[in-house]
Amino acid sequence: AAAWKHCTLAPGLQEKFEAFLESEGLAIGAQEGSLFMFLHSYLDVSFPLHTHLNARAVRAVGALHVVDHVLKACQEVLSNSAVSNAAKRRKKNDGEPAKIEESSDLLASCDSGFTRARVLILCPFRSACHEIVRMIMKLFPGSSKEVGNAKRFEEEFGPQEDDGADSEKPADWNHLFQGNSDDRFRLGMSFSRKKMKLYTPFDRSDILICSPLGLRTITGAAGDRKREFDFLSSIEVCIVDRADVLAMQNWEHVQEVMKVVNHRPNHLKGIDITRLRPAFADGKARQFRQTVVTSAGQGMDPEALFALGPKDNSSQTSTNLLQKWRGGGGA
Repeated sequence: AAAWKHCTLAPGLQEKFEAFLESEGLAIGAQEGSLFMFLHSYLDVSFPLHTHLNARAVRAVGALHVVDHVLKACQEVLSNSAVSNAAKRRKKNDGEPAKIEESSDLLASCDSGFTRARVLILCPFRSACHEIVRMIMKLFPGSSKEVGNAKRFEEEFGPQEDDGADSEKPADWNHLFQGNSDDRFRLGMSFSRKKMKLYTPFDRSDILICSPLGLRTITGAAGDRKREFDFLSSIEVCIVDRADVLAMQNWEHVQEVMKVVNHRPNHLKGIDITRLRPAFADGKARQFRQTVVTSAGQGMDPEALFALGPKDNSSQTSTNLLQKWRGGGGA
């Protein structure tokens, strides 16, 4: 079941994850281990076995995948920036531009999208967001140091005094509604080498964790005069947590949000076009994105999410470009 041991994770992440499992007394079963293998292979995944019994394990492997993705992506940007800066210094000192010997070197430096946010997680309640964020905080290197706005986060997303379990309700009901059950929220998270910060503006966030209702208050719907969804243009990993619960709230919110994920931005500000990934430049951002849907049971609505979003009219269907970029399951 220790599937993560067979994958090449970001430096130090395996040790962090195993320490987290031990401290939480959490066991990863065969189903959740298999889920992580699919996640790490960057395939689109529908996981209909997310129940109150294994919810923490499912979210733990999801958090592991998200942190691994962001760490590798950030390291890629830092490495390419260092090479680019060195080339600029040589040009300044020698008076000649640095030579790129192979076209593959130029392609390798294309490491960014139109906007900064790479991961979008849709979940039903603040309590779910609270659990996911705390897992990410414990897995991210350096997260034991200062976390910006941590106190505010606990006040707004943590359990309240009257959020205890109801002994008259079944276990699955208590799992869903115990804690902060507000379904209108949105949260941005950003990371640097030494610090994690919560409540960052979406255009300066690495991870967005929102409820469909909270996000739709910004993205709107077709025909609305004021809409904003440029910050969703470069999402690389999209996780829809407990789609069955989201369907009980208002499935239209989920559909409208997913329709605008990976749309080309209306305004191009501060973009280094030389670093833009070819998939985004070619209008194939949806193929580049990994979509993960978890639920308790299968349904037609969750399965239909994989077809929502901008169409690029290409013949490629389920073969995800991100899987190729990262080199598949062993990446």
